[in-house]
Amino acid sequence: MYKSRNGNIYYLYTKATSKGNKKYFLSTKKDSGALTQIPDNFEIYESPNGTVTLRKSFIRMFSQDEIDDIKNSMGKYCKNAEYIIDEKKDGIEIYVDEMYRK
Repeated sequence: MYKSRNGNIYYLYTKATSKGNKKYFLSTKKDSGALTQIPDNFEIYESPNGTVTLRKSFIRMFSQDEIDDIKNSMGKYCKNAEYIIDEKKDGIEIYVDEMYRK
């Protein structure tokens, strides 16, 4: 189960492809077949526009302490700004609400 930024709850499911491989997907509909654990080497990812998917895990360029420092700085220097920090393989992207003005 994953709760998104806008409050929607997503459940993880699996189904077999035509070749017999497993395919994972997320849905807001709760069913008896929902998985209780995320597969190894995967993570639930929410894009800046709110799309929730399952993606392969990767080695992060920044530690959680560094991300926390960025969040603290955003809170200090961009007061009242709505922002999203998006971690990518090759770094991070910070999205700030277009309506924010100093």
